[in-house]
Formats: sequence, structure tokens, C-alpha cells
Amino acid sequence: MKRKTKSFLALSVILVCSLVLCGNGQKASASSTREIKYGAFFADQPTTQGIKDFENLQQKHLDVVNMFINWKTNFSDIKANFDAVYGNNSKMSLTWEAWGMSNLDIANGLKDEYIRQMAQDIKTYNKDIIIRLFHESNGNWYDWALGDSKVNTNETFIAAFRHVVDIFREVGASNVKWDFNVNASSVGKGASYLGNYPGDDYVDIISMDGYNWGTTQSWGSTWQSFDEIFSQAYNAVKVKNKPISISEFAATEIGGDKAEWYTDAFNSINSDKYSLINTIVTFSIDKETDWRINSSEAALKAYIAGIHMSDSVKPSQPEQSGNLKVQEFNNSLSGTANTLSPRLKVINTGNTDINLSDVKIRYYYTSDNEKEQKFTCDWSSIGANNVIGTFVKMPEAKSGADNYLEISFGNGAGSLGAGQSIEIQSRINKTDWTNYTQVGDYSFNSTASTYGDWNKVTTYLSDNLNWGMEP
Repeated sequence: MKRKTKSFLALSVILVCSLVLCGNGQKASASSTREIKYGAFFADQPTTQGIKDFENLQQKHLDVVNMFINWKTNFSDIKANFDAVYGNNSKMSLTWEAWGMSNLDIANGLKDEYIRQMAQDIKTYNKDIIIRLFHESNGNWYDWALGDSKVNTNETFIAAFRHVVDIFREVGASNVKWDFNVNASSVGKGASYLGNYPGDDYVDIISMDGYNWGTTQSWGSTWQSFDEIFSQAYNAVKVKNKPISISEFAATEIGGDKAEWYTDAFNSINSDKYSLINTIVTFSIDKETDWRINSSEAALKAYIAGIHMSDSVKPSQPEQSGNLKVQEFNNSLSGTANTLSPRLKVINTGNTDINLSDVKIRYYYTSDNEKEQKFTCDWSSIGANNVIGTFVKMPEAKSGADNYLEISFGNGAGSLGAGQSIEIQSRINKTDWTNYTQVGDYSFNSTASTYGDWNKVTTYLSDNLNWGMEP
């Protein structure tokens, strides 16, 4: 009989593959997959509380937050929104809408002063930012679009796009990634997926927008699957071999089963057919129809299961070989308690610095019910405000766990130098202070009877920071 491994931590790095071990310490069967980032547009003005509320709703950390602004908006007007996003260790995807101008106006310098100031401000802000410039240009509903336009052409669009990018480069705003966006279907004479492509040197990401309108629209919309919406656009743009994002993604409840639509959509996204897609950003507001992920209880459950789908199986890696050492002591040792108190120590045992913003640690436990939970970092040697806790309900409960707390680190945490360590003192409680039953929890260690007895639970992590162990 094999002894169940009691290590409790899973550490992952975005866009890098990981190793998953079963509870008995054996490797799980592995298949080809990829790590997918998940984001959302859920409010015109993202705030710290709004981000926290949406993460609690979807039970997963927001990697990306989308925001729309026009060309009358100054960076000072939106800095607080940027601070909320980056304070959450997320990334801003800024959809920048040039209303009231033709592409030729922009290429000829009509807004150069404004563009240059925005570039300087974003450079000074010094965070990695995605700018989605002139989005859905293969439609006929925007001032910069090509479809049925009497003023815009492929050539003027390319000139305008390059002109903006060139100004940012002249200023030195190298922290910007440029997103060339297409609508899932081209609409209007002169519109195409790639006829106005600015060139590989000017594009870092290609993104797609698409919606299942169901039967909501007077123009004769019908219920469409994910594949029916996105396959044509994906097959057109994949020839550029750029990272591909879905930057607007939603379905209505009217005309079909939204929960089933989500399940089918995420099965497609995680298949080899869409292997270049690495980011999914949902559009979650009640606008033309109720696009929200929680438009119904069934839809929300299906969405949550879908965004955790890529967590369930990871490709195998070589055996773990050191570099990071993570130890835990639980200061709440009773079998029943209204507070769980994981105390963590993270040690860099390698010889190179590790960027803590790349590190995620998971504490697996049973929540016993669906009541709202709260994470508190009481103290950390890197500053409590740099420690972020996100609660995640597992798509499928396993022995000893139906939830995990994912601890990540803000940009202010900095790097962990060779031989250095950090400590974290944290608490988990339900907002109504009802009890947890810890007995049998995967990460609970009742034998660590003295605070600071770190060696009772020890995990070594691989060289690429991406070793994982879960129940």
C-alpha cells in the first residue's frame, strides 16, 4: 500500500506547462494542453472592489481586465482604474476608440499631441499593458472600420495603426503590447480579416470578438455554437502565427441553452483545433441582451467549470529538482475551527533570482458549504499588501478538497534572491464565522504541534517554478 503524499502546494506560472501528481504521489496521465489566461469586461470603470466581486463570482483570478476609452480620455482620468487592476496582479487590456476621425486624419497627425502624451504617461506608469487599437475594423459600425466605408481603406488603416505605434516607440513606451483585433465575421464591402493587417513588426497579439446573439436581433440572428462563430476568423488569422486571444466573448439566454453553450465553447477552446488561443476575455454586462456570466445559475456553473477546464490536466515534466522550497505550518490545529491559518515559508534554493509575480501557491481544503469567504494576510516579510488570496471552487471535488486558496504576489513583491526566503501569515474565514471541519483536509497537518515546525510539511518545486501537487 502506497503512502498518501501529504504535500499540499501547487505552484504554476502563466504560459508554462506543469506536472500534476496524484494524491498517492504517482504521476497523473498527461495529455497535450496549454495554460489559458482568463479575463473580463464587467464594468466601464474597473475598481478594486469590482474586481474582487467578479473574481468571487467566477471563482478564479482575473488575469486580464478589459476597459474601453475614447481619444478624449487622458491617462490621469483612468490611473485609478489601472491601479486597481495592477494592484490585483492582473493586466490591463485597453480598448482605445478613435471616435470622430478617419484613419487618414490620424495618419496625418491630427491627434499626435494627444497620442504622444498618452505614450509618455503609459511609459512612466511602467507596467505591461495591452492596447487593442481600432478594434473590429472588419465591420461597418466604427469610424475607423473598413466595411462600406467611403473614406477608410486598407492602406489608410495600416498607416494610422503604424503611426500610433511609431509614436509610442519614439517615446520609448516599450511596455505596450499591440493587439490587432478582428470581428468574428467581416461585414460590409471592403472588409476582410487581414487586408488591413499592419504587419508582423507592428502586431504582438491578434484577437477576435464574437457573440452568440441567439434569436434576440431583428436582423435575423440565430443560435450559433462557438465553432460557428469563431472558426472562420481563427483559420484566417492563424496563418500569422501570433498569439491569439478572444477579447470579447459571450452568449445570450434567448434561443438556446446558455449553460450547454459554455460547456461546448470551452471544450472547443481547449481542443487542438484552437491551439493558438491563449487568452479568453468574457464580456459580462447586461447590454443588448444579458451577456453576463451569471445571467442564470446554470450558466454561471457551466462558465466556472469551463474556465477551470484547463487546470484539470497538465502535461508532464521531468521529476522535480529543487529551486524553490515551500513549507507550511497551520496555526489552527483543531479539527473544527472558524478560521484556517496557513503560515507559509518560501525559500529560493537555486542560484538565480525568481520573480515572485510569477509564483502561485495553492492551499487545498474543504469549505463544507457555499458561504462567502474572506482571505487576510496579517503579515508578510514582503508586505501584506503584496500578498493576494483568491478562492477557487474545484470543478470536481476530490478526497480532502473541494476548494483551494490560491496565493499570488503583486508586482511590489519584487524578486526572491538566491538563498533568500519570505514568510506569510494568513487567515481564511467565512464572513458569518461558521466553522470549517479540517479533519481529513488535504492540506491540514495536525502533527505540527509547535509554531515554526516548518519541516512537518515540505514541498520542493521544479526549476521552472511549475511543479504541482493536488489531491
